[in-house]
Amino acid sequence: MKYVNLELKWKQLTLQGWKLGRLLIAVCLFLTLSSCQNFSPKDPQVSSREENKPKLEALELTAETWQTIEGNGIRLSLPESYRGGNPNQDLREIEAALTELQESYGKRLRSIKQNVDNMALIAFDTRSLTPEALTNVNIVQHPLQESIDLETYFSEAVQQLQKTHQIEEQDLIAQNESSRGRIVAKTTTEDAIAMKQLFYFQPQSETVWITTYTTPAKEFQQRVANFEDSIASLQFQHKESGNESAIANNIQLPCN
Repeated sequence: MKYVNLELKWKQLTLQGWKLGRLLIAVCLFLTLSSCQNFSPKDPQVSSREENKPKLEALELTAETWQTIEGNGIRLSLPESYRGGNPNQDLREIEAALTELQESYGKRLRSIKQNVDNMALIAFDTRSLTPEALTNVNIVQHPLQESIDLETYFSEAVQQLQKTHQIEEQDLIAQNESSRGRIVAKTTTEDAIAMKQLFYFQPQSETVWITTYTTPAKEFQQRVANFEDSIASLQFQHKESGNESAIANNIQLPCN
């Protein structure tokens, strides 16, 4: 009987790893959102001249006005320059906002549409500090089998990401009575753009929510504080007796 149980768990882990690998590929799809243009709400004029390109130090990324973006069963706070929403309901609006920045951005959502069922939220920063890429965040949900704990799931996620990424940090963080996984990883796009991704793996009931912040590697240090403030605001919504309630991370978002 013990042998049978071990064999069953191995099969579950193998299937879980295969599904997780496919899901992480979907998570990384926004890496293809690249461009040769810049955009800033403060100065929407686009220019290819070097002297007109925005500088990292020219934008104060830590002093932001924040907004709350509604996803599918979740809420997330982000700086007001972000656009996004629930891809299951708001994909046309998200596509229109991307196309407004550059036509090719909207077209590249085609690959996202193929994986939209698992996606709860997509948002991107309209300020492109790097000409080749947009900073963005997406949240996906993945079933968590009762027999597999977060530590095992997180270990599998690290193994899957190591196939395409260079892992720089990996931690399991205890938070109140729960835990969440955190990974910082670096990868390179087909256009040879170095990108960094900050992953959070957070279990909730029988689901793991995977939040991924993606930005050009050279912008990561300037943006990571915003990413960490943002993930602290994440709320999970559920319905009780017809009323909607929210479970927060219980971490206070800094006031502006």
